[in-house]
Formats: sequence, structure tokens, C-alpha cells
Amino acid sequence: MIRNAGFTSVLAVLAPLLAAQADAQESRIVVSEEDCRRLVRHSPSADVEYKPGVDVRRKSVAPADLPGSASIKIPDKFEFDITL
Repeated sequence: MIRNAGFTSVLAVLAPLLAAQADAQESRIVVSEEDCRRLVRHSPSADVEYKPGVDVRRKSVAPADLPGSASIKIPDKFEFDITL
């Protein structure tokens, strides 16, 4: 449900831009980290709060931060081309 709201918000933001650029062959859209934060707000309920070392059925699990885990560097801005 929240993802649908986020997707709808993105479409609402991009629709006027796409309509204005309808006669152009190619457009570039830049989405910054701040834009993403404004579009996707997550409000979890209290009963789904993270509990370290336990799964959803309250069984013990290995920690998520195992040694040698890869980390992903998120870019400051995300750019992509749109061709109509």
C-alpha cells in the first residue's frame, strides 16, 4: 500500500514534466536523495519494530551484519533517460 502511494506520488510529480516535454524526443529526469525522502515516507506500526537476533516467529537467527558483508554506496542523485 505504501509503495503504491510512493509510486503514485512519483507519477504525480513526473506527469506535468512529461506532458510539457511530449514533443521532445528525449528527456532527462534527476531524482535526488531528498526527493526520494519526500516521496516515500514509511510509518511502521509498533508491533513490527526490529528486534535483533529474532525472526517474526520469535526464533533465534544469526546477526545481519556478518563480517565481510558488502555495502552499497548510494549516489547523491539518481539520473535516468526517458525516451518518448
